[in-house]
Amino acid sequence: MSAPGSFQQQHFQQQQDTDDVQTQQETVVYPSIMEEQQVVQPLDQSVVNDGQSNTQQPTSCPQDPLVYTPPPSDPKDEKKSGTVKRFLGDTLVGRFARSSLETTASTAKLVIYLSPWGDNNSVTLPNIRYRDIALFATSSVAGGAGIEGVGDLLGAAVGDTFASTVVDPTTDFFVNNLAAKYALFQIIEQAVDKGILQHMFPEQEKMLKTTSMRTLQCAVKHKLMDVDANIQLFFPTNSINPFSSEKGWFCPYFYASNRTPKISRLQDFGVAQCFGPFLRGDHQLAEKLLSESNTILSLCDPDPTHDTHTRRLLVTFLGITPYRAGMWSTSRRPGASLIHYHLLNGCPALVIPVGENCPITAWSPVTMSTITQFGFDLVPLHDMVCRYLDSVIRMEGVLPKLREKYDEVLSRCVSLVVNGAVRLKDAEVPREVMKKLDPERAGIAFFRY
Repeated sequence: MSAPGSFQQQHFQQQQDTDDVQTQQETVVYPSIMEEQQVVQPLDQSVVNDGQSNTQQPTSCPQDPLVYTPPPSDPKDEKKSGTVKRFLGDTLVGRFARSSLETTASTAKLVIYLSPWGDNNSVTLPNIRYRDIALFATSSVAGGAGIEGVGDLLGAAVGDTFASTVVDPTTDFFVNNLAAKYALFQIIEQAVDKGILQHMFPEQEKMLKTTSMRTLQCAVKHKLMDVDANIQLFFPTNSINPFSSEKGWFCPYFYASNRTPKISRLQDFGVAQCFGPFLRGDHQLAEKLLSESNTILSLCDPDPTHDTHTRRLLVTFLGITPYRAGMWSTSRRPGASLIHYHLLNGCPALVIPVGENCPITAWSPVTMSTITQFGFDLVPLHDMVCRYLDSVIRMEGVLPKLREKYDEVLSRCVSLVVNGAVRLKDAEVPREVMKKLDPERAGIAFFRY
């Protein structure tokens, strides 16, 4: 087992901790992270590691490298665009102008990069609300230019940086008791004591059964205007299918908050990481997703109200959808991003302690549409997530009881997260509820808090 952080590249620069926001199928169990392993498949089929190690080392390869400055120690946004620039850009006329420029730029780069929304559509539509039409008509009559942006400018200057609400509370069967959320991990701790980590217990099988989906409508406020997101790749490889847009499924999270991601078509990757700009809402969203998760696996104290003297990373399977009408432009509102986040009660969340070099947010390029396909091989995904977490984890923050068998415990936890996603093909959720989840925009995401 390699030392934690052994795969982290030297050019990752340290950052301060001021992140804020606003099947039923047989289970595949992984005994260890890095060792050779045999995975038992249903109907006595088996998949055995061929024993040939991958000589390619996980590295980080930034797209258009940016100069990264660690955020300040106080809970504020890392970067803010100028007031005048935001005012003019958020007016109705400004939004149309920006949309035209962004569409032109995206079209010119579509051969090399995915669109800012992470797909193959280069057209970027402006966000138009009902009140924009009324305010624009009023400003035209009054002879004033662009006063429809005043309300958004004032709204971004005051109030909270994060807001959320549960959209479908009547369909929920989620656990609200904090002790019950940790029940599954207590089983793992018992397995550590008994030395039987390689077995799956009936309690775990039951908790990985998806019977409900919770939808959260979250708004992350910001003061940015057309800045680039600092995206760096973990374990980059040459692209197998340059025309595929699967790896860009999480891009709307950044572009909706005016942080433009650039994902190259020429490279695939194990995990994509965002190192900035940081928003307060990033931190608060992580805490909200943690509080709304049905089951929590943790290698440290996950409670954000407790000071553990270390950053923590939330690993969860989720889906994202636009705010309205299935159009991502409705999520890119002036001064805020507004996105629906979908959590499944059969997909546990994992929390690990991390160091200061851990990115703000990251995501795996493998989506739900691929994970739930018949014959999908879980081994590469499980191994890659374990490798990535091993590169950012801070061993000093791991519970002392788990440090001796840290690699086995981490491997088992990741196995549960992945298997929870695989079982979604047999989820016992009403069709009218499940259809709100887009399989092309769902996968494993990482949030630091």
